[in-house]
Amino acid sequence: MKGISLSVTRQLDRFDLRADLALPGEGVSVLFGPSGSGKTTLLRFLAGLDREAKGSLEVGSVSWQDDRVGFSLPAHQRPVGYVFQDAALFPHLSVLDNLCFGMHRVSGGRTGQELNEVISMLDLGPLLRRLPSGLSGGEQQRVAIGRALLVQPEVLLMDEPLASLDPAMKREILPYFEALQQRRPLPMVYVTHSVSEAARLADHLVRLETGRVVAEGPVESMMEVLSPTADEEEVGVVIRGRVIEKGRSDGLVRLAFEGGEIWVAGKGWPVGSSARCRILPSDVSVSLTILEESSILNRLEAIVIRVAPAPGGVQALVQLRIGNTDLYSLVSERSVQALGLEPGRSVVAQFKASSIIG
Repeated sequence: MKGISLSVTRQLDRFDLRADLALPGEGVSVLFGPSGSGKTTLLRFLAGLDREAKGSLEVGSVSWQDDRVGFSLPAHQRPVGYVFQDAALFPHLSVLDNLCFGMHRVSGGRTGQELNEVISMLDLGPLLRRLPSGLSGGEQQRVAIGRALLVQPEVLLMDEPLASLDPAMKREILPYFEALQQRRPLPMVYVTHSVSEAARLADHLVRLETGRVVAEGPVESMMEVLSPTADEEEVGVVIRGRVIEKGRSDGLVRLAFEGGEIWVAGKGWPVGSSARCRILPSDVSVSLTILEESSILNRLEAIVIRVAPAPGGVQALVQLRIGNTDLYSLVSERSVQALGLEPGRSVVAQFKASSIIG
């Protein structure tokens, strides 16, 4: 797909939403920002659910809305799948019937093979006869995603689908989102105010504040926008690469990226596949020399770019550059002084294979 181009204005209670965006035609575009910044309003504009939102919208090469000429494709004619915060399943229908409802919305319906593919991809087989009231929050969201896929969408819209789930359920369902990116290459627009969700899922990141786009771009270049805060887990950096080796017995894979090669634990990535992972600042240590006799497998030569105080004042956030890739390390102020960490200093960045987040 060519991409999604939009320009929207909307009068809200506390501010005006004004946004001009060009989102990629594949991967996950995350609308990120604090609650009340206009993220859901922007998503509803895409879906045609907000008649007060005015502007223009082009998906691929097709115009869905252009208020300059008085044209707006009705919501029921826009080929989108929409996943809400609360799943919004029909309580009187079984899981299977909820899925089939999505199929019936499409002219001509979908085939049984497509239904079976969605059931398999989201592990819904054991749930088909159950009612929504008998499902966990994570299971309900998996059904909602399946139903959205079966309407044959050109764009998948997700409005904070994990917001109502506890941390354990979030960890349970996140791998399904990642599998979806691999197996269904359609553009997804995902709303969240969670740093960890944005860092883990985003290919393209849009930061919204009080109705304005304050930053946007590929997630690798936007990690500083998701800077660690006192009430969020650390963000770290996202590294993309290609799997070049798979351990025969230890479950490790070797990932080649622009800055070198790293070992990653417990991933099912096949050799030759592209992959992404996240490395947190607290998992990266810094030394002045390579420690050969060490259990730490990943040891990469780096240059210190910046040293800045971290929240709380006891530690420092050290920005390291490895080739064209940046890492961050969270170290004590005492270590900064003892190692002489300052911009331009050559060091070694070290982190365990087991600490890398997929």
